[in-house]
Amino acid sequence: DPAPTAIPLQDCDRCDRVFRAPEPGHCRDCREAEPYRAA
Repeated sequence: DPAPTAIPLQDCDRCDRVFRAPEPGHCRDCREAEPYRAA
């Protein structure tokens, strides 16, 4: 069995909180605080 891939740590672009995600961006709290955007 292959070992599970670790998801890297990222810094939130707004509050500098560290979170795990495959891509840089915003933490959960900052994403929930911003209004929903139309795609």
